[in-house]
Amino acid sequence: MEILSEYEYFRPKTIKEAIKLLSKKKDSVILAGGTDLCNMLKDGMKSPKAVIDIKHIKTLKTVKISGNTLTVGALVTFTDVTENDDICTWFPILAEASATVASGATRNRATVVGNIVTAVPSADSAAPLMAYDTVVVIEGPKGTRRVKLHKFFKGPRKTVVKKFEIVTSIEVTTPESNHAGIYLKHQRYQGEDLAQSAVAILAFKDKTFRIGLAAVGPTPLRAHLTEAFLNGKEITPTVIEEAKEIINSEISPISDIRSTADYRRLMVKIMLERGIVAALERLDGNGPDYFERLI
Repeated sequence: MEILSEYEYFRPKTIKEAIKLLSKKKDSVILAGGTDLCNMLKDGMKSPKAVIDIKHIKTLKTVKISGNTLTVGALVTFTDVTENDDICTWFPILAEASATVASGATRNRATVVGNIVTAVPSADSAAPLMAYDTVVVIEGPKGTRRVKLHKFFKGPRKTVVKKFEIVTSIEVTTPESNHAGIYLKHQRYQGEDLAQSAVAILAFKDKTFRIGLAAVGPTPLRAHLTEAFLNGKEITPTVIEEAKEIINSEISPISDIRSTADYRRLMVKIMLERGIVAALERLDGNGPDYFERLI
């Protein structure tokens, strides 16, 4: 399908130039990976007057680890993530999630930052990034600001990014204490499909947990109530059953072409149980290998 609408095309070489263009050109959009935007242009869902292509801004292609913090630039693709040894070693559930995104061809183009900026409830990167307590770096005419990911989403396809601002990177921090995790994605079939539900879990030696969820509400979310219940407890079948009921109270899934709301609720409970068990096994040096699918 062709893109029928006409627009001006710009290719800035710096973030400053891109922000200036955003401020100057009315009704403009940012093009990074383009896997979402190009479909919208073809379908007529967006008809901008200007497209600002940021793919040639070299500073946005950075993958850098400083201390225990990983910086992922806005042009880093899912393939970049899965092929980066440092990410696979220190941030494995982000790599696990990245490997489930669509097809290889899509992963070669789609960016991790773009995945959260589009703010679809089923974004694969969102759940693990929630668990890692990720910070979103936003730049605009008034300077740079940082927003915790759990405060970044405002609704389906809505974020806190203001007019004339660009998300330039994310900062992902791996906790200093011993931990392990898992990303579970449930979908209708093996291959290119969005998540019916997704759960990311980090388990720590001090008996605390972090849990990120996607595709079970209007936005990705942290399961704070479930975390608070689990923290400090010995994990027994009884505790897990209670945790299932708590997580059920934290989600608000819908019925759509991929799943019913009731089925999503059922699967989140199953994924929570399998995820807790697998994360704890990995923490002890056993359990399933990373990238092994349990759903």
